Amino acid sequence: MDVSIIVTGSEILYGKVQDTNSKFLAQKLTDIGLNIKNIIVCSDEKSDIKEKLNFAAKNTDLIFITGGLGPTKDDLTRDALAEAADLKLKFSDRLAERLHSFFENSSSKMTKNNLKQAYLPENAEAVLNDNGTAPGIKLNHNNKTFYLMPGVPSEMRSMFLEQIYPDLKKINNNSIFFKEYNFIGIGESTLADKIEKLTIPENAVLSYQAGRGEVKLRLKVENDDAESTIEFFDNLISTKFTDYFYGTGDMSLLEIFCDRLKKSGLTIATAESFTGGLLGKRLTELEGSSAYFKGGIIAYSSKAKKNILKINPNILEKYGAVSHETALAMAGNIADIFAADIGVSTTGVAGPDSMEGKKAGTMFVGIKYFSRLFSFKLNKNYNRKLNRWYATQIILFKIMKLLENY
Repeated sequence: MDVSIIVTGSEILYGKVQDTNSKFLAQKLTDIGLNIKNIIVCSDEKSDIKEKLNFAAKNTDLIFITGGLGPTKDDLTRDALAEAADLKLKFSDRLAERLHSFFENSSSKMTKNNLKQAYLPENAEAVLNDNGTAPGIKLNHNNKTFYLMPGVPSEMRSMFLEQIYPDLKKINNNSIFFKEYNFIGIGESTLADKIEKLTIPENAVLSYQAGRGEVKLRLKVENDDAESTIEFFDNLISTKFTDYFYGTGDMSLLEIFCDRLKKSGLTIATAESFTGGLLGKRLTELEGSSAYFKGGIIAYSSKAKKNILKINPNILEKYGAVSHETALAMAGNIADIFAADIGVSTTGVAGPDSMEGKKAGTMFVGIKYFSRLFSFKLNKNYNRKLNRWYATQIILFKIMKLLENY
């Protein structure tokens, strides 16, 4: 079934408020095999809403609209739907009673304009709102189904998940399946080129989305052979792209990494120069981080590296602060200082200027993993902020791969 999502709100068009409703709805509807054809943002003007409703009804089967169901003069979505469908608005005593009860229970005075929310287009059903005054509306008209929901994200999400989503999952029998594969350390065009040179099932529809140093591959399959096609891609990714693949779905690399580290029972400590504490900050963002994070030291200067991390001055003098040798010494020493199973270090040139003859974006990472000690070099000259972010992502990925064999 084809779907349109319409988000009303002049404040969104003006850039004053960010739309999160369409993203939420698109994700949930896609998960159950519905095909999102349009996401439309329109003003609060009734004529604009009507125009978008008519367009959506001509091109799709299900139309979801958020916003414009409140009590004020600029809340015109129900009026626009009634006019677009050539239906009258009828007063609902039941909804009026709920409105009175809502205000009484909240010890607030109900103004007369709130009764505007008790009107429904004829033949429409109310979708009750347990978190606010604006009821939703469901209307079946000319073989199309319209769902009107509040614009307040918390109210919309609760209403959708509790009262609309369960019914949609029952009625949608399309054999459409989706799966997302997440990669790091490979560009969007390179990944696409590698995959599309292979022989893949004809029923596979692929799309790519680039992020901050990451790429998401979306697989869409529509027919009875979907299961075998998904299995084909699972095997393909796990065998040919293991150097870049880190997980499926919406879980971030950080979430997957921290979950695996916590389950392993291992601990980690950080010695940061180039990343300036960003790695430690990220490792402690999630609940339960005290189970695996022992501590960290930001040793930005060579003096701090010598005095606090106890790096041999000869290493710094011979190889420089930005080197494999310094990264190795930092990783080994931080693991010893905190008695951690894993020690990680970062040293490099964040930019924009060069240092010690090394260009901006030159990074060295050291890792001590039990008795193993190794380092690697990165060269990614984005900008100062993104260089540091990218380094932490690659570190998480490298250690996560080590944990796979633990």
